[in-house]
Amino acid sequence: MSGHGLNTILSIVRCIQNRPRYFAEKLIKATKNTEKDLKTIIRIIVTRCEVDMGQIKEEFLNLYGKSLKDCLKFDNGYNVNEESNQIIQSINHILLGGEARNCRSMLLKLIRE
Repeated sequence: MSGHGLNTILSIVRCIQNRPRYFAEKLIKATKNTEKDLKTIIRIIVTRCEVDMGQIKEEFLNLYGKSLKDCLKFDNGYNVNEESNQIIQSINHILLGGEARNCRSMLLKLIRE
């Protein structure tokens, strides 16, 4: 077995073994570049914010040595439009432990438009 099938099976096994670590690793990959992968970040935060986001943040800190919130900060020179700014504010609200339901619905609305 090789290719996409093997990668899929390995991803399923990693997720079953330690779900917070699996998502923390995905977030590390999405935040490493200067061009952050906002779609992946939003997808993970929206789907996990009411489930195990606290555990994912802890695992992220253990693996990467930095908090997820710090890794999601944007440079002053980063040009964001109003929609991206709303997304970033919602993500920060969730990461600070705010009410996830309102932010989740707003994020879903923004990424569907």
